[in-house]
Amino acid sequence: MRRHLVPVLAVLAVALFAGASIARARPYENFTLEEHDKIIAETPGCFASCTVMGTRRNCTVKDFDCKAVCTALQECKPDGLRPMKVCAVIRESK
Repeated sequence: MRRHLVPVLAVLAVALFAGASIARARPYENFTLEEHDKIIAETPGCFASCTVMGTRRNCTVKDFDCKAVCTALQECKPDGLRPMKVCAVIRESK
C-alpha cells in the first residue's frame, strides 16, 4: 500500500484542482466508504466521523465550513473489481 501512497496523493491533488467528476459531501452530509476506501487527508480543524456498517462506513463531515472531496482511483482495485475511492476532508473556500 505504501507504494501507492504517492500516486494516490498526486491523483487526488490533480482532481481537487481540476474539479473533474469529484463527489463532494456538504457539511453535516453523509458519504459512504466501502471496505477498501480511505480518508487520506484532513485539514486541521476539519474531520469526518465514521460509523461501521458491515463492510461499509457511513461518514459525516463534522464541521460546518468543511467538506469531503472524494474521487475513485480507476488504476487501484484492491478487490480486483471496484476502484478504490479516496477522500480528503478540507476547509470550504470562501
